[in-house]
Amino acid sequence: MALVGQTGGLGWHLKAWRYRRPLWAGYLQQTASFLEDWSAQSLEPAGIKRLIIVGASAGWSLPPQWVRSFDELVFIDPDPLAPWLFGRNHPQPPGQSRAWHRRAFAQVLPQLLAKPGPWAVLFNNLLGQLRLTSQDLQATESELARLKDQLAGQSWASFHDRLSGDWSQARPQAPTLLTGPHDNAALTRAYAQSGQWLDHLTSDVLPPDAPRRLYPWRIAPDRLHLVEAGWVAPHQG
Repeated sequence: MALVGQTGGLGWHLKAWRYRRPLWAGYLQQTASFLEDWSAQSLEPAGIKRLIIVGASAGWSLPPQWVRSFDELVFIDPDPLAPWLFGRNHPQPPGQSRAWHRRAFAQVLPQLLAKPGPWAVLFNNLLGQLRLTSQDLQATESELARLKDQLAGQSWASFHDRLSGDWSQARPQAPTLLTGPHDNAALTRAYAQSGQWLDHLTSDVLPPDAPRRLYPWRIAPDRLHLVEAGWVAPHQG
């Protein structure tokens, strides 16, 4: 998560450290499976070994073996704690190149993608968080929907929040993996129990034909997020 405050910084890292082991196992397993499938089905056949991670944070959600599989990593995240914590969670292996950019991704990503490639881009649980700091929800939703056009011709992937809301601690299990497109109304019926569920404005981030999956993330004992994960190859969209 790239921003300090609601979506990053010390509070986020403390939450991740506290709940990652007792609550996140299913979410981490599904995320690892998604990233490994992206690599096997899209990146490896294209010979892509360079990755830009947007919203790198401390890499709490990323599988260590997958992180080690790249020759070159470029991280974008203004959180001042992110480089040190990422290094603690994912020590740099011999032969892997790493570089950090501590600015907003809109200021950095176009210049990085202009470098000789091939590159892949991963939005690391970031895009659903932009809604939390937005001053103009309609403009944010439009910007997120335009992202797939701005990345046309690139290999990229994202896992991000679609919906989030209260979750009863008496009901530990949530509906598991879903595949294919689903509208927010159907997802709310499947997951919401009570209270106001938050739309993270990401329903149009991925092209309709992009491979995707949706799965629950019990981020805290009384809070559930529904994560959407998908990738786009240069010929898609």
